[in-house]
Amino acid sequence: MKVKKLFFIFFYSIFFVFLNAQETIDDVIKEFDSHIMNTNSGNVNVAVGFITFKDSNSCGSVVSYFDNEIRKSIENTRRLKLIETSQLSEEEQVVVATRSLNLGLMAKNKSSSDKKFIIDGVYEQKSSNIELILTLRDESGKEIKKEKQ
Repeated sequence: MKVKKLFFIFFYSIFFVFLNAQETIDDVIKEFDSHIMNTNSGNVNVAVGFITFKDSNSCGSVVSYFDNEIRKSIENTRRLKLIETSQLSEEEQVVVATRSLNLGLMAKNKSSSDKKFIIDGVYEQKSSNIELILTLRDESGKEIKKEKQ
């Protein structure tokens, strides 16, 4: 009985953390969209990059959740157009997979006039919450906007 009760409490605490995270992921993506609207004319293509745990190059099981929620949020924006990594050149796919470490390749090897951005992130456990920091980067690797949720 105690095990079931503990499981129930654990399950719902995780559920509420994710529910709160969804609202803030939406808010962060809306901030990125507003920033793009104020600084660029037209729509821009955005790929979801690598999301890691703290400063490591590792990711946990929560990353797929963050990735899905970021993608859903991007679909509800005015200026951001989600592009899949399969739509990118090989060099650009390396950029996305390496957490934008080689982002300059995208600018050098531009195959179209469309502007491309990457959203990557870092998360960590802060007491009972998960803190996610998302960064919007341009084609040259420059950090355009960074938001903490």
